[in-house]
Amino acid sequence: MSKGPITACVTRIDIAGGFQSIKVKSYILQKEDMVVLPISADISKLKCGDYITYYRADEQEITSMEQTDEERVVLVFSQKMEDDKSKNGSKVFWISKGEKLPALEKVLEQNELPRIITILLSLSAYYGLREDYVKEALNILRMSQDPEAIDALFSVSAKTLTDLLGEKFSTVSVQVADSLIGLALADGDLEHPRKRELRQILMLATLHGEPHQKIYDFISNYERE
Repeated sequence: MSKGPITACVTRIDIAGGFQSIKVKSYILQKEDMVVLPISADISKLKCGDYITYYRADEQEITSMEQTDEERVVLVFSQKMEDDKSKNGSKVFWISKGEKLPALEKVLEQNELPRIITILLSLSAYYGLREDYVKEALNILRMSQDPEAIDALFSVSAKTLTDLLGEKFSTVSVQVADSLIGLALADGDLEHPRKRELRQILMLATLHGEPHQKIYDFISNYERE
């Protein structure tokens, strides 16, 4: 799981060696830290004295061959502190894109929810009533396919999530995107799911009130196309 949130005041911003380094001092502990972002991250609105909240990847979850001693930062956003009315609170938001997953890239090219999600919509009253939010999972995946970055989005409040991404997004969007990433990493078939993949995705339906027996019966009688 991602580590955070860490809220800190920016004390210095440097660009060197193809990276942007943000020196910060934590808001509560007053401990100094360094946030390193790729040169492509748009932090032009960020100034010394601004406050940011950031998340780091859990180092145990990092599987890249290019590991370094620094833990990856996967989510950064700026915020206006309640006790500091002088700051203009310019919006800064950066999320790690992660490695593109072929199964998800195919879904994004088609710009349609995969069949495994349409099954979820048909069986779950909760998700069926929130289909518009479910569809926004595709735009979440366009922003990031990094499981640690998506995990970090689960840690932000619903209000902050709306402030960062817009009113058309919700925790439902993040939840569905996270499930699709997990299935893609496990080489799941999103268009012609197997029973084990259905069990994984339909757990969401039972979490939101659908009877376990209803879901069990559907999976038991399911025949893969």
